[in-house]
Amino acid sequence: MALEIVRFRRKDQEEAGMFCDKIFSETMTDTSKYRGLDDFHAYFAGSREIFLLMKKEGEIIGCGGLLELTPDEAVLKRFYFAREHRGTGMAQILLEKLIGFAGEKGYRFIILDTHKRNIRAQKFFRKSGFISFKPRPTRKWDDTKDPGMFAFMRLKLG
Repeated sequence: MALEIVRFRRKDQEEAGMFCDKIFSETMTDTSKYRGLDDFHAYFAGSREIFLLMKKEGEIIGCGGLLELTPDEAVLKRFYFAREHRGTGMAQILLEKLIGFAGEKGYRFIILDTHKRNIRAQKFFRKSGFISFKPRPTRKWDDTKDPGMFAFMRLKLG
């Protein structure tokens, strides 16, 4: 099994977009309100931002990225895994890589939101050390505008 984690490159856009579309179609999620799906390179363009792809034998099986919210906080975004690879430990490997990147860039916290109905994701992140918290609404983090829909979690680094 050739497993690799690579930094997103422009040539990956079509494949990564199709991967995310597949994930959203499984959950019947309307993607029209999700920013960055049409241009991951631009969405994760900051010097303290990253978007990673996990590939198995050259095919994307998972992805995830970090966006800078504040000098101390990175938001985990687009963290998805193909159904057949959930529960295999591969998501933990990718998350650890992102946590390492966040630490290298000097972040003190990684924060995230997940749909309240996504209990599996909440359990995964709790097991990884994330705790629930109530964020302040902010323009830079759109999902804080709908606190009834999301579970918000935070991981303290270091």
